[in-house]
Amino acid sequence: MESCIVGANTDTWVINVCMLQQGYIFPANLEQRLDLLKEGAQEAEEDIATDWAFAGETLFIKPHGSQRQWRWILHCPSLHLDVGRGKHNHVIGKARLASTLLWEQGPDTALSLLYTFLVRVFGEGFTLQVSEVHLCADLAGWELAVEDTHAFITRGHNKAGHALGTGEDTNINAASEETPDCAFHLSGRRCTGFEFSRGGAHSCRIYDKTKELAVSHKDWMRAV
Repeated sequence: MESCIVGANTDTWVINVCMLQQGYIFPANLEQRLDLLKEGAQEAEEDIATDWAFAGETLFIKPHGSQRQWRWILHCPSLHLDVGRGKHNHVIGKARLASTLLWEQGPDTALSLLYTFLVRVFGEGFTLQVSEVHLCADLAGWELAVEDTHAFITRGHNKAGHALGTGEDTNINAASEETPDCAFHLSGRRCTGFEFSRGGAHSCRIYDKTKELAVSHKDWMRAV
């Protein structure tokens, strides 16, 4: 069977909410509302429902924040939204759109839903800035093999020795001067994927989707 693309989409999308106004002051009424909800979650010692909804789903608030920047955390299956006061960089929110929403609605509709929701929460006067985006393509008919590393062209120059792994998903690097700089994964002696420029501004990952679904239990992806 020849390999062919059976699906392609934006799979992960993280977007910053940035205020345009210089000297922006976080709305006092919104801060009070979020604080009351957060206190309720702390009292209940669990996430509690808010009266906000996104894509037909009720958003919940967590009883804690995240890092120093994000004071409140709202979430539902289709959206994770960190909210802060934007004192230093005018970024008052970081939205992560779920893979399910992006596949079901498409990136255009998902972005429109997000913008409409953020207007209800923050009002007008903000712009959206891409923080992170994962573009994906699903291929059928390609059985991964370590020998495939010879087929890739990369800008990497580092080389390292390698050995066959015996554990689950062993991370190792391809060897020899003829082989491009490419990290590959092994499950036992079976190749399960490749990685390029991990941690870089631009990176790539190729992996066995069938094996990944057995772990992630994203059964909706089989229909896609």
